[in-house]
Amino acid sequence: GNTYAYTINNPAYGIHNVKIYALDLVGKVSSLSDSFNVVDTTAPVFNPALTDKTSELGQPFSYDVNADDLREVRYSIDDTTNFNIDSNGLITNKTSLDLGNYLLTINASDLDNNNNIASIIISVVDTTAPVWNPSPANQVSEYGKLFSYDVNANDLQTIVYSVDDTINFNIDSDGLITNLSALSLGDYPLRITASDASGNNAITNINILVSDTIAPTFNPNPSNPPSEYGQPFSYPVNADDLQAIIYTMNDIINFAIDSVTGI
Repeated sequence: GNTYAYTINNPAYGIHNVKIYALDLVGKVSSLSDSFNVVDTTAPVFNPALTDKTSELGQPFSYDVNADDLREVRYSIDDTTNFNIDSNGLITNKTSLDLGNYLLTINASDLDNNNNIASIIISVVDTTAPVWNPSPANQVSEYGKLFSYDVNANDLQTIVYSVDDTINFNIDSDGLITNLSALSLGDYPLRITASDASGNNAITNINILVSDTIAPTFNPNPSNPPSEYGQPFSYPVNADDLQAIIYTMNDIINFAIDSVTGI
């Protein structure tokens, strides 16, 4: 008439058949067959908990998730167009990811179909500034000539170019810098900015030196003029140049020349 309980420590998963014996003091034995079923109703647990992720535009995405369970865990995701998850829980991108947010639902399932489902947001951002290629350099421009200088920057997004001196210079959408007005002799410091659509900027400074290296041109070329003995000698010469011309000559004992008119 006594009631007894039995305990089995850490039984394995599945059905277990047991036989129980009862022995009295005079050696009589009774037996009873029994069975019990060990089942799994506990879902896997993400360890550590899932968190939202940020990925740089143009870079490979990788995120390793892990779930603990007494049985084998299988992983799956809902967005199989842009992402892949392997048997170890490593999530990678399948395609090039555009800027923006990607909602991704991750499922960790054990062999008894106990599921732990969680969602994360993967934000693809651009924090990388454009890169000058090649780096802009100082320039020298001839006085009176049109100035032109092409700069280039590389970026995964469309680049907008700008300059700080918009009175004397213009820069177009391709990075071509030209002068807006006639440039005087001297130095022109110029700041150039390349900006992408995410507001990342590459800024550099150059100096544009306007110089005059072209000599005046006689117009017409001086010739050997005759002079009558005893008569005054006069011969005008003329030279063209973008700057004011000063005339001189070597024989100042016998001749004089007007420094302004050339006579």
